Amino acid sequence: MRNFIGDYIYNDTNGNGVFDGSDTGLANITVRAWNDTNSNGVVDAGEPVTASNTTNSTGHYTLNLSTGSYVIQVNYDFSSTLYSFRNTTKLLQPITVSGDNLTIDFGFNTTLLGNGRVNSSVKISDGLGGFSPSALVVGDNFGGSVANLGDLNGDGIIDLAVGAYQDENSEAGEGAIYILFMHTNGTVNTSVKISDGLGGFNPSGLDGSDRFGKSITNLGDLDGDGVQDLAVGAYLDENSQASEGAVYILFMHTNGTVNTSVKISDGLGGFNPSGLDGSDFFGSSVANLGDLNGDGIIDLAVGASNDENSEAGEGAIYILFMHTNGTVNTSVKISDGLGGFNPSGLSNSDAFGYSLANLGDLNGDGIIDLAVGAYQDENSQASEGAIYILFMYTNGSVNTSVKISDGLNGFNQSSLDSGDLFGSSLANLGDLNGDGIQDLVVGAEDDENGQASEGAIYILFMYLKEFINPNVSGPKPSGTEHTTAGTIEIGVNVTDNTKIDTVSVNVTIPNGTIVSVSLTNVTNVKYNASYLIPNVIGQYNLTFIATDFSNNFNTSVTSNFAAVVADDSGGSSSGGGGGGGGSASGPVITITPSTFNLVVRENSEEQRVLSIENTGSSQAVLNVIQDGLEGIVTLDKTNIILDPGNKTELKLFITVFDGVGVFSGTISIGSSEIPVTITVKAAPITEESRIIILNEGGQVVQGDDLMTEVFLDLLKEYEGLNLESVYIIRDLNGFLYDQ
Repeated sequence: MRNFIGDYIYNDTNGNGVFDGSDTGLANITVRAWNDTNSNGVVDAGEPVTASNTTNSTGHYTLNLSTGSYVIQVNYDFSSTLYSFRNTTKLLQPITVSGDNLTIDFGFNTTLLGNGRVNSSVKISDGLGGFSPSALVVGDNFGGSVANLGDLNGDGIIDLAVGAYQDENSEAGEGAIYILFMHTNGTVNTSVKISDGLGGFNPSGLDGSDRFGKSITNLGDLDGDGVQDLAVGAYLDENSQASEGAVYILFMHTNGTVNTSVKISDGLGGFNPSGLDGSDFFGSSVANLGDLNGDGIIDLAVGASNDENSEAGEGAIYILFMHTNGTVNTSVKISDGLGGFNPSGLSNSDAFGYSLANLGDLNGDGIIDLAVGAYQDENSQASEGAIYILFMYTNGSVNTSVKISDGLNGFNQSSLDSGDLFGSSLANLGDLNGDGIQDLVVGAEDDENGQASEGAIYILFMYLKEFINPNVSGPKPSGTEHTTAGTIEIGVNVTDNTKIDTVSVNVTIPNGTIVSVSLTNVTNVKYNASYLIPNVIGQYNLTFIATDFSNNFNTSVTSNFAAVVADDSGGSSSGGGGGGGGSASGPVITITPSTFNLVVRENSEEQRVLSIENTGSSQAVLNVIQDGLEGIVTLDKTNIILDPGNKTELKLFITVFDGVGVFSGTISIGSSEIPVTITVKAAPITEESRIIILNEGGQVVQGDDLMTEVFLDLLKEYEGLNLESVYIIRDLNGFLYDQ
């Protein structure tokens, strides 16, 4: 087994231990893997270097290792700067180092690579996990939101912010957040509650039912004072209209209390959107975007999950380009048809924007990308839920997007059902499985699992969104001959710079039918399937279709093969015309008549019969095809199976409505071609026929306009018309009546 170990070495500018938009990857750093043969976590004498790689321009490296124990060694002159190194099994704390060419060793075992399963857990609630708040009571919804604060108090341990958005504090449903200073074992050391009048937070306008704490994000050090800052949503804040929503920027002290704060809502904090209305729920979700527009300042994404845009409850997000003082510089609204976002299927009550996550640069274009939850999306079932991956431009608009839900874009969960609310929460996991690509965790808060509304999360191991089509080569069969009713292998080689999603082939049978066959990966690049050739002889055309996980596809590779009838000796025969004795080897086909020359009337229906006999010694399988007679001749069979000594009939149904002339074509039965000529003459003259009567010189009889269009039963009324003389009678289209 080989394990591709991949991760980043980067300048952790905000010290939060997370590779986010404000951080810079370190290029050209040598990373080595030593075979830790005694599993003691250090490099001992005699232990060899197994793999080595150099970080690319984004700070990413990849090592290809067999299962075993290793020590990862990084050599770099860190020059007294704060950096983080992430290995594949855990997120290490930010470290401050000094000195030249410092070697940092981390031991790990490749059998412990992240696989999405839980190692251990600690529950934190009132009286559990070291958490003993003074006022946490029933209905507070502690845990409604969480955020990684990095090391806020400088003790070398990651800290947490937790929302309790229905905390009553001074008014019912006002909301609160708790700052949890953690121990490394996952329990709480100390905590600080922040709400109206608590923890240094004294806003104007935070009232009952505002739901402060519904969403939280770590903003990094927005104001440049060296301390992490926070954005907190209060999605039911009434501001100027009921439930319009708001976001508070909290500039923090290292002790977990608030230094100053800024409220952002319609007309507040520099935010002046068009279309933010009552019940839009602005602040449903918040996410740190890093420096999206490159001005050196952290930017913010905010969900307004009940925004009506074009339909009620459709939802929206706002990209807020910030000032360092916590106010908004400019903003961009993203919803169906706005901000470059044009999804198929976003509709009323989908709640797009209910959750948000910064994905980092998922597609490698140097721009931060976003994941957005639409937890009430109906996809295939009501409120099943969905998320959208938004590949962004630096101006805050969307470049392209990908929808992920049950059965869409690689996510195939048989257990995702109606009402599961997939997308109710989102978080960037970093590169959990070590393949160099950010992974994602998605909440489905109403998933029934074992019990109704028990809830679940899904770990999504992501693929890189790129725009290079798969490479397809070596199609088989190609130009070969095979017998009908036999099984062959159809195969092709497919490679891609990310990962192949599906490979299939469209088989066009000689009778025009197209059959799609899925191909299965049997080796690294080989995809194939067994195919049973039907009892239809002729050329089969193959079109191979390869699609990768970025929805790039390749349909340019084609091939073909011929199907013939097997004879008794193991050879093959394509059938034949003419006679033959019963002693002949293989099928011998006699067709009577060998040609058709038919004369039919316009607006008539006729039927003819071909007799087909097999005078050979084995069964004949004959493909029946007509050419050039479409719309006039219909056959009662497209395939004939005829045992030795037997005969059958092929019926031709000839239907002609409007049109006089001569029509030629062929009917192929096996390898025999029957020429067919059909002459269509005008319909017989009746007393209802509308006709033109001309003399032998081609002039209209009598030269009277009335004579240019008459009924047969009115001819006697015209003087000078001798019905015993020779006249040319045509219908109004000029076609000759020959009777």
